[in-house]
Amino acid sequence: MKLKILIVDDSIVYRKALYEASSKTNFCDEIKSISSGELALEWLENKSADIVLLDLNMPGMSGIEVLKKIKLIHPEIEVIMISASDEKETDNVINALYYGAYDFIFKPDSGDIDSNIIKIRDTLKILFLSIIQVKTRNVNQVSSTNVLSRKNKINNMEHKPEFNNPDLVLIACSTGGPVALETIFKNININLKFPILVVQHMPEGFTLSLSNSLNHKCFLEICEAKDNQIIEKNKVYIAKGGYHMELFARDNHAYIILNKEPTANGLRPSADKLFSSVADTYSGKNILAIILTGMGTDSLEGIIKLKKICNCYCITQSENTSLVYGMPRAVESEGLSDEVLDLNEIPKKIVEFNNKG
Repeated sequence: MKLKILIVDDSIVYRKALYEASSKTNFCDEIKSISSGELALEWLENKSADIVLLDLNMPGMSGIEVLKKIKLIHPEIEVIMISASDEKETDNVINALYYGAYDFIFKPDSGDIDSNIIKIRDTLKILFLSIIQVKTRNVNQVSSTNVLSRKNKINNMEHKPEFNNPDLVLIACSTGGPVALETIFKNININLKFPILVVQHMPEGFTLSLSNSLNHKCFLEICEAKDNQIIEKNKVYIAKGGYHMELFARDNHAYIILNKEPTANGLRPSADKLFSSVADTYSGKNILAIILTGMGTDSLEGIIKLKKICNCYCITQSENTSLVYGMPRAVESEGLSDEVLDLNEIPKKIVEFNNKG
């Protein structure tokens, strides 16, 4: 499948850079560039696009306003926001994700034009490929995958003792994660008997906006994790962007460690790093692990270790409710998912485990 791309940016420099970077991915059939949101919406009245690369800040209609109209009128079009790597943009980027943006990329703020185009191309390649996979998903393959998943679930459950009273809940997510997290946490309106640790793949600065937004909307106390912080029940800790979050035990308490050790699977924070440290710190304890929407396989190695060392019950988000089915699929395909749930069923399951404890 080849993609039709619409680039919307008021800067002629970035329009040219995005055009060239998109062309160099070799995934594009048609590329059109437009200088304003108003003109883009007019163009879309008579033309079609698979993906819109949309500048967040433009004169006239803002990127957020254009995004809202595109998702309302053309819900089939995926929108990738183009943002300056500026802390002032973080709240707007998080809002864009809530309003339906597929993901976002940064405008490089240093380096020569050629190297910047290569950086943008490499990021767009990953996003374009992911969108192509979603758009060309084969119905028969989906059905057989779901049957396989149910078999794996049944096989796992036959040999697994009943799971109740988790000591800790872990959540991993990437593309589509902010909306999924909001759906889960807005539907938990009771005090929990355990802490929740979240790894959402995001750059530094953006997880603070995400945690603040969720904390404002939800009953639970939700924060960006801090170094050397004690984890407490009934609180949610989101890994700080750009840092690995791990746990260590001291004086009968579990503490968060933030570090900038090398990336794992090209990621920092990495769910594998967190899950591995939890396995070491919570050996033999009850761990509920939830794998949500996202690209890649991060969390798979961590789940394997948790299953070996802890009493780990793993829930994966269903394919039909995942924006990107990479991370849940990786765990399911290895037979490590104990239960496959639609997104709206996951908070109910968390509450159920809490009430049984």
